[in-house]
Amino acid sequence: EEGRIITVMSAKGGSGKTTLATNLALLLNRLPDKKVVLVDADLQFGDVCLVLQLEPRFTMVNAAHELHHLDAELLDSLLTEHPSGLKVLAAPLEPAFADDITTAGLMQMLDILKENYDYIIVDTASMLDELILSLIEKSDDIMMLVDMDLPSVKNAKLALETLRLLKFSTNNVKLVMNRSNSKAKLDNKEIEAALRMPISAAVPSDASVAASVNEGRPVVEADPKSRVAKGFESVAELIAGKIPEESGRSGLFGRK
Repeated sequence: EEGRIITVMSAKGGSGKTTLATNLALLLNRLPDKKVVLVDADLQFGDVCLVLQLEPRFTMVNAAHELHHLDAELLDSLLTEHPSGLKVLAAPLEPAFADDITTAGLMQMLDILKENYDYIIVDTASMLDELILSLIEKSDDIMMLVDMDLPSVKNAKLALETLRLLKFSTNNVKLVMNRSNSKAKLDNKEIEAALRMPISAAVPSDASVAASVNEGRPVVEADPKSRVAKGFESVAELIAGKIPEESGRSGLFGRK
């Protein structure tokens, strides 16, 4: 059985996509006998390795240069491992190298990862270009992150309308409300009506998220009992059902 591709997207920058993607990947990585890889497809300004405090020796640029004989073993050797066991396919280290990666090349990498991994989480840039549309088409699940503010809702509405116009199915799109406890005074029912889909999960705002990003330790590890960590768990449960509590295996490699 091939792995599931879960793409995290947002139509507006600064919405917390990378925070969601990293926490989601770490939660799915707790599942017994499941292999998880996190792909940073924000080719110009990817922050996955920064947020996880990883220093990759190789990035997807190395994979792009080996496409003609890229296989599962070679691609696996180019991944960066987090202390939890989560694997990461890092984005280019500089924006100029983004041009080395074609849409077809990245799709080939994902096909290879699907052979070896149960869950492939893909972080993205805030745009609707050829790469993002190809990712949406290839994904089993799409987590669309929407902030509780009008510009974010407006952009999400435009993105969803564009997908429908292009005859993309939105059946596998799940709406995730970020900073759901903010004082924006937007009504959930109004948002659902505007976007023509239900809110599937909600992640509350919490100061511990910013602190966890700066520490390089995602909140589901740093503060697993917090309301925001439980919010991320509700997103993971849309994909995999009940998520086990942290086993402590990453504690063997305790972070400094």
